[in-house]
Amino acid sequence: MAHLSTILERTAQRRPEATALISDELTLSYPQLNAAANQFARVLADHGVGKGDRVVLNSINSPYFVVAAYAVFKLGAVLSPANPQSTGPELAYFLRDSGAKAFVAHPALAKPSADAFEHLGEGEETTEAPIALSLGPVDPSTPGADRFTDALALSAQADDTNLGTAVEESDNALILYTSGTTGNPKGAVLDHHAAIWAGVSLGLSTGLHEGERVLMIAPMYHSAPLTNVLFPTILAAGAIVIRPAFDPQDALNAIEKHKCTFTFAVPTMLALMLRVPGLESIDVSSMQRIFYGAAPMPGSLVTRVIEAFPNARLTQGTGLTEGGPGGAVLTHEEILERPWASGRGANPNGVYRIVDPEGNDVAEGEVGEMILQSESMMKGYWNKPEETAKTIRDGWLHTGDLAKRESDGFMTLVDRMKDMIISGGKNIYSAEVENAVSGHPGVLDVAVVGDLHEVYGETVVAVIVPADPENPPMLESIREHAVQTLSKFKLPRKVLYRDIPRNPSGKILKHRLRDAVRSESAGE
Repeated sequence: MAHLSTILERTAQRRPEATALISDELTLSYPQLNAAANQFARVLADHGVGKGDRVVLNSINSPYFVVAAYAVFKLGAVLSPANPQSTGPELAYFLRDSGAKAFVAHPALAKPSADAFEHLGEGEETTEAPIALSLGPVDPSTPGADRFTDALALSAQADDTNLGTAVEESDNALILYTSGTTGNPKGAVLDHHAAIWAGVSLGLSTGLHEGERVLMIAPMYHSAPLTNVLFPTILAAGAIVIRPAFDPQDALNAIEKHKCTFTFAVPTMLALMLRVPGLESIDVSSMQRIFYGAAPMPGSLVTRVIEAFPNARLTQGTGLTEGGPGGAVLTHEEILERPWASGRGANPNGVYRIVDPEGNDVAEGEVGEMILQSESMMKGYWNKPEETAKTIRDGWLHTGDLAKRESDGFMTLVDRMKDMIISGGKNIYSAEVENAVSGHPGVLDVAVVGDLHEVYGETVVAVIVPADPENPPMLESIREHAVQTLSKFKLPRKVLYRDIPRNPSGKILKHRLRDAVRSESAGE
């Protein structure tokens, strides 16, 4: 049966001349990538990693991220990639929660990675300290550097032939920790079947095919770049142009230099790329497909993206880590017709419904919870059966997203169930207000939260990043613009100008923003 590592092995055999990875560090063909993964897998095995063991990987975007990931898959072990921005205590949580057998760190992240060992005993869970390996030499002056063994140096001497480990599609492949927009992250478990289907679905949705040159600018640890971009590109024998971190100028330069044809980005990334001075002089004509997610794009931004990338077709994906990710999609034509929508058709490998609290489908135009079934959805949360039972009920994954679907089939997410604002007994959905405010020409970015009010319970606050910091849009201007599409009771009562906290996937950290807004109000 096929699993993730056999797909790499077959691609290496089928297209031995194809380039797999391109970076500043090195370029690898598919046979070279497969051989490097075999060597790294043998190093992991020599350190006691076997089938079913968990391996936490803390790495920036790097070709060695890919090598290490496929080495884990070749052993039938379970990969748990960490956010490279994680602190030592956060990494310790991942190690404890997953019961990691090994911890693999990129040298650039050696300090927080070493610090994680100092915090391993702080949680309720107890775990034996994992084996510490590094993707290259660690600066000896780094505190705790002596914990790490240079796995790349060892792998250079290892056998590079395929291992032939017996791995089934139903075996666990990934523990993907959720974004943590509320509370501690939970580990969503995906087996090989789900991971493969996530990739196949993306290919069907976007038209990704052999010969693609894929620009990897989103952090690879996250579910969308990992399962929706890396996995299908390897299936299609495409070349992955890896940038260590997102920088708008660097991204545009990479498109021009490597003639990239496909990329995944969140809308904020695209907006920043459009603000690069001299954009019109950079040749981005090779870009044919732009896949974006985490949030819809305002119509004005869609227009500007199409103008800047005239040969590109857009695809929007709406989903969540627990779905693989997967949920709903918008085609290029649908985006042009309804840019503020979140989806229309379901992800190619699944279906979704919008239901009331009793699980009954709501009427068209009414708000309910989006639930889904798909081949790429998680098995459940790692070691959290009660949380799993709350989220997966009768075979349906309950997303916690409030949505509505119109008679023409377009679906719009209106809020997280936990983020809905109740003012004077009326429900106000933050996404609806954000869509209205984002069209104001003076607004670069916006997030809407509820502030506490002694009479109304909550009132609407718009937190804005102004397009021109020297001339930010005033509250009355925002309200005059938004009232064209919103009822008056939904209009912001207050505007604040500050950065909007987002996780690496681009989703707004509403709980953090709401706490900050309420703290500021309490101090007034």
